Amino acid sequence: MNDERLERELKGALLLDDPGQVQDELRFAVAAITEAPGVASRTARRFSGLRMAVSVIAVVAVISSSLALIVYFRGGTGSGAASSPTASALPSSAAKAGWMDLHWSKPVAFGDATVVDDVVSWKGELWAVGLSTAGRAAFWRSADGAAWIRVTTDDAVFAGANAVKLLAKPAGLVAYGSTAKSPCSGPNAATMCGPDHFAVWTSPDGTTWTRSDTHVFDSANVSSLTSGPTGLIAVGDLSWTEPQIWASSDGKTWRAVGVADGEFSNAHFFVVRGWSGGYVMGGSVGGTEPSSSGTLSPAGAAAAWWSSDGRTWHAADVNRIGLTGVAIQSLHVGRDGLLAIGSEWGGQAATGWWSADGRVWQTLAQSTIMTASGGIIPDPPSDTVFDDGTRMVSFAPDGPDGQLEGWTSFDGKTWSGLSFTALAGSSLPYWPGNASVQTFGKAFILPDGLLVTGQAPGNPPKGLAWRVIAS
Repeated sequence: MNDERLERELKGALLLDDPGQVQDELRFAVAAITEAPGVASRTARRFSGLRMAVSVIAVVAVISSSLALIVYFRGGTGSGAASSPTASALPSSAAKAGWMDLHWSKPVAFGDATVVDDVVSWKGELWAVGLSTAGRAAFWRSADGAAWIRVTTDDAVFAGANAVKLLAKPAGLVAYGSTAKSPCSGPNAATMCGPDHFAVWTSPDGTTWTRSDTHVFDSANVSSLTSGPTGLIAVGDLSWTEPQIWASSDGKTWRAVGVADGEFSNAHFFVVRGWSGGYVMGGSVGGTEPSSSGTLSPAGAAAAWWSSDGRTWHAADVNRIGLTGVAIQSLHVGRDGLLAIGSEWGGQAATGWWSADGRVWQTLAQSTIMTASGGIIPDPPSDTVFDDGTRMVSFAPDGPDGQLEGWTSFDGKTWSGLSFTALAGSSLPYWPGNASVQTFGKAFILPDGLLVTGQAPGNPPKGLAWRVIAS
């Protein structure tokens, strides 16, 4: 497997851990592979362990090039597609407090994008970033999500960029991701020279972009990045034994935040999340670096921290009944609580915690749910979870044919099953793993339902979007 494919698989897996939204701000995450020269895939080994820790991530990693299109409408609707069904083809779009049935529209293609990594709402429009058919970072804009226009940008500014994501701020757009070095000279032109670097770009208008000074990230592994009440916070490390936090008010200038030994002794940072109460961070303490087989050390212990401003941090109380839980790897926010998902002993199974304030986390009991077809699958939060800061939604495959099963929750503890109805002419996506059918990628929660994205088979594959209305 080449470096580029491995990197995209790692990012594709990690992005499923981080689909949430903090009310008015897009919460984002990135796994930047920033290895020191001569070190063989240190970050790849580390995050392969995280990928295996949650059962669904192991599945998604196989198809990590699936479209990761996320649209956020504040009080509106839309579809990330070249064309969309008319309003009359969908049920009422009035916001529903409780969802009983999800009505799926016809799938529509997303323009000429091969992969769309992110979409945000900014100044009354939707802005998307992804890979063009030429394999370069590209941007699109749309007034309503029904028709997308390619935005002309300076390709040189984004040379080597991959898996770029977006953040909408009042003063402009912030993009972030990693950039690859130019190919080495020599007999193997595909060989990459040196490590990739984490990068940030800012723009006042979405057209003119400037790359930020990110030397503070040199030789660092950036595992997660979020927006919160006081600005942007990134977490990661300089090595397995050197955790690090970075902060920025605007994305242009970054500085390292002091990591006190008292609060962070033997700490490892995997995910950070901004919310109305400040910031929460998840990871582990102790243990050894994940092995090349993706196994987390059973000597490690799941850990969390909280902060009101992203600068001063405090250790949270993480309840580990029976010593369950060696790491926290994703965080989600609901109307009535916060949900953390992580790994049980050895990183081979998923477990979860719930908190009202991010300061005390209680272990969630494990149980099972009987699916419509009679199969039994792990109860959420063992499956893919998406949230908008109010509602959480979880999906999983229903049986061996890969059809979807779904649930919704306001707190991450109590889940209600969702039923699906395909409108005339609709074809619902299947769980990833079958290259010959339309597959599920991500879901984004809107006031009246979801925007589900996925992929159509092809070479290269094409991104799809479904508008899903709740009744």
